[in-house]
Amino acid sequence: MKLDGTERKVVRELQANTRHVGEVASDETNTSLAELKKLILQLKQASSIDKAVQLLQTTPDIKELTALLYSYKGYFLLVGLKMHTDEVVEKLKYVNDLEINSAPRLIEYVELNDFESVIITNFQNCEAIPIPFEEHFKDKAQLPHDIKEQFLSDMEALVTNNVIHPCALSGPSSWLVNPQTGQILLWEWGRLEELQDSKKDETLQTIKEFLRLD
Repeated sequence: MKLDGTERKVVRELQANTRHVGEVASDETNTSLAELKKLILQLKQASSIDKAVQLLQTTPDIKELTALLYSYKGYFLLVGLKMHTDEVVEKLKYVNDLEINSAPRLIEYVELNDFESVIITNFQNCEAIPIPFEEHFKDKAQLPHDIKEQFLSDMEALVTNNVIHPCALSGPSSWLVNPQTGQILLWEWGRLEELQDSKKDETLQTIKEFLRLD
């Protein structure tokens, strides 16, 4: 699934904007759920992308990462057209049900009108802006075994269910990392695709090679 190239562009720009960052997405250590709920209520009262963007750009502590992508106290808010975001949300719900730790959790889906929306997500145990894998782990030998096993477990769960994230097969250059824990994360879950049974073993072997797991 493609957001007219937007979602693919988002991850490239997110990586570029955080390549030398790694700062916490909020000055507060603990995310304020009350403040997030207040923001969600305000977004639900917005009736268009323009009004939602105006709200996000004028709300304290919100950082604009790229066009239509914002961070707020460890949460990400992606503004888009429902013809694209509906499918992204459907796929996020699917991988969340599988408890895929490398995927963001869907927190709220705000439908601004019949055509426009805002997806709100966050990564578990991540209050920082994810950074590129190769920035955090300059040497793959530094990658802790438990981090490898967690990511492999996520990918095995996907493969078992006959789906895979293309970025997993693109290698570390397409991966992100939680700078606080080192956990491997993936963006662009709207690109989740079906996987044929005949490709399962090959897919897992490719990922093991990237992780240097025999």
